[in-house]
Amino acid sequence: MGSSSLMASLVFAALVVALSFRSTTSQHYDYSPPPPVYYSPPPPSYYYTPLPVYYSPPPPKNDYDYKSPPPPKKNEDKSPPPPSPKKSPPPPPKKKSPPPPPPKKSPPPPKETDYKSPPPPPSPYYY
Repeated sequence: MGSSSLMASLVFAALVVALSFRSTTSQHYDYSPPPPVYYSPPPPSYYYTPLPVYYSPPPPKNDYDYKSPPPPKKNEDKSPPPPSPKKSPPPPPKKKSPPPPPPKKSPPPPKETDYKSPPPPPSPYYY
C-alpha cells in the first residue's frame, strides 16, 4: 500500500511539473538577458556652446548733443495774413405772398344710376 501512494504522488508531481513547464513555454516567456542598447555618441560640443556675445558701450555723447535746438529765425518779410472769408450779403426782403384762393366747391356725388362697376378680371383657374 505504501508503494501505490508513493507511485501516485510521483505521478502527481510529474503532472504538476509538466503543466507548469508547458504553461511557461506556451506563453513564450523569454528569460534571456535583453540585447545591449547602443546609444549614439553625443554630437561634438561646438554645436552646444553658445557663441560669445560682445556688447559695445554706447559712443560718448558730445556737448552739442545736449544743447537744445536754436530758436527759429523770425522772418522779416512776413506774408500778408490770409484774407478773411467775406460775409454773404443779407437776403433780399421777402415779398408778401398773395392771399390763398378761396376753396373750390367739391363736385356733387355721382348718381347711383351713372356708376357701373367694371367686370371682374378673368380668373386663371378656369382655363
